[in-house]
Amino acid sequence: MGKWDTLLNVLTGVCVVALVATRVYYGDGEAEEVVVEDASSLAEPEFKPPTPTSLTGPQAMRPVVGRCAYGTNPAEHFRYEFCGYRSVRQHSGSDVFSLGHWKGKWITKEEGGKTKFVGQEYEGGTPCGGGLARRASVFFTCVPDAKAPKVQKVEPVGACHYGLTVGTAQWCEVEKSQ
Repeated sequence: MGKWDTLLNVLTGVCVVALVATRVYYGDGEAEEVVVEDASSLAEPEFKPPTPTSLTGPQAMRPVVGRCAYGTNPAEHFRYEFCGYRSVRQHSGSDVFSLGHWKGKWITKEEGGKTKFVGQEYEGGTPCGGGLARRASVFFTCVPDAKAPKVQKVEPVGACHYGLTVGTAQWCEVEKSQ
């Protein structure tokens, strides 16, 4: 057996843990370095932007696809990340928890005989106990002069369920058209 065969046997028989260091930037200009022992914990399902024919909901929200917004809850030490039509995540130090992925579900309400869009549901996040997966309800609000979406508020809704308010200029157009 040659030295390359020995090396190959060693490498294939050992679990290699990769240390990954990355800098995470937030919308408020702050940055922090995150060191993760296992790069697989950073893995998100591959994001495939919705095609124009598969995208549901208000047309005015199209510019939000894949754009990320950030914010904090002053009562907590968490930072929140909302990426439109993709995912919601919670950051606590070096820990990152998925609060769910968008699976095409819109939150609507009936008003004056019309169905109005109010937000999106994100499901299938990191398990949080009791067999429940974290999930988030994202409610949009109009911010006419917003240059990018921003997480304005985060509140617990129930066990493993988070409510986020995201301000965006695109939502102003949705409100006008409903």
